[in-house]
This record gives sequence, C-alpha cells and structure tokens, in this order.
Amino acid sequence: MVAAVVLAFPQARAAGQGAVSTVAPVRVNAGGGAYLTRSHVSWAADRGFAGGWSWSTRSRIAGTGEPGLFQTQRFGARGYELPVGAPGRFRVKLLLAEGQFSARGKRVFDVSAEGRAALRNVDIFAAKGRNAYMPTFDTQVTDGRLSLGFTARRYVAAVAGIEAVYLGPLPAMTTPTTTTGPGAVDGQQLYVSPSGSDQQPGTARRCARSRPRSTRPPRGPRSTSPQASTPSGWSPRQAARPRPPSPSRARRAVSTGPGATRPCSPPPAAW
Repeated sequence: MVAAVVLAFPQARAAGQGAVSTVAPVRVNAGGGAYLTRSHVSWAADRGFAGGWSWSTRSRIAGTGEPGLFQTQRFGARGYELPVGAPGRFRVKLLLAEGQFSARGKRVFDVSAEGRAALRNVDIFAAKGRNAYMPTFDTQVTDGRLSLGFTARRYVAAVAGIEAVYLGPLPAMTTPTTTTGPGAVDGQQLYVSPSGSDQQPGTARRCARSRPRSTRPPRGPRSTSPQASTPSGWSPRQAARPRPPSPSRARRAVSTGPGATRPCSPPPAAW
C-alpha cells in the first residue's frame, strides 16, 4: 500500500529564488486512519490511492518500534497520487510487511515513481520474512504531486505506509552552446561545454565535423564537341539542359562563400 505526501523540510531554498520555502515530510498510514507514533510523529489517514482495499491484522510485526503502522495495509492499489507541496527531489520510504504468506514468491510486485521504475520484483517475505521491511528510493517531482504506481506480478501489492521527505530543489538545466564568435578558426564552429573542453577547462573544442570547404577550382561545363567521347544514346542537346542537383549535393550545399562550414550539431551529452 502506498501513502501520501506532506509539506515541510528544513528550510530549503527554491531554485532561482531568494525566498526560502518550507516543504514538510509527507507521511500516510496506508489502509488505516490517522496515527501518532510514540515519538509524536503524525501519520495522515489513508488517501490519494487508486483502487484496492483495506486490510488489517492483529499479528505483531517485528523489526520496528511502531508495529501499529504495519498492521493496517492497502491491498491491490494501482498507485498513489500525493501532493508534496512543491517540485523538487524527494526520498520515498515504503512501509511493507507480509501478513498473509509464510513463503517467498507468493506476493511479488513492482513499484514506479513519476513514471519510472523504482523497485522491481519486491518480495516482502523473501526480503524480511514476517518482519517490517522499509525500502527507500529517490525521485524527482516536477509538478508538486508525487505519483507512485504498483504493478502486481504475483497476487497483489501490499503497502502499509508511505513517507516522502524533501531533499532539495531540482537540478539546474544546462544547455550546450555552439558559437562562431571569437576563438573560431577559419569560420569553423566551436562547441563550448559549460566547464570548457574535456582537455582543459575553460577552452573550446573544435567540432569534429566542421571543416573548411574545398578550395578546388570549379569544374567547367561539359564539352559538347562532336569529337568528345560520348556514351551511347547521348546527344549534345542533353548537355544544354540544366541538371537538377542530386539530393546528396543539395544537402551538402548548405552555405557558400569564404569560410563556409557544414552544419554542426552539439556533441553528445557525455562531454
């Protein structure tokens, strides 16, 4: 079962802003009502789920100081949609416990976060037996709502709780630039990475596909002299017809003139 998201974290500065925004952890007691731990940490009642049903047990769950959180679960949920207060990076913890089966392979499921695989082939009994199991993973939320998905491989998914803790703003996006300004050689295009080239920081690297066009003199018109050797079926009248450029030549003739270069695309992201 999966639980919801809340709103606060130690003062985190939003990307690109001077103001400080507070994003509190989100904690949801899947399959149960509001819950207060012995250390006075509040868990919200189950919400934000898609499908499934509530399930509970009186059996004691070992491996945790809060067995009550694991005794109520949501079975068969397809996913959870939880508001987290702001976009950013989050660490998600799932509270799991096997309360039905006493053998591995009886319950197996996958977990996704924001449309991407987060956990595969989760088998609670194989991992912890009948004890509490709390796997964690990090994810990035761009719209202020944490989306979790559960896909059953064997029987149905079972979740006892969900916790989402804010880690910080989303990483800044950097866009590679291509320039023909100062530092370009003979009109060639240069790729400048955010930290310079991989040989020496702060320097530009010449694009491998940027080469000056050939300075070979242009070819003259084909001779139409009757004495010239001609292929079979060719007549002088055909020489006067303008020949349309072939597709390959049309692609090559992107620009003309001194120092013209072929188009240069930025190198792969590995630079």
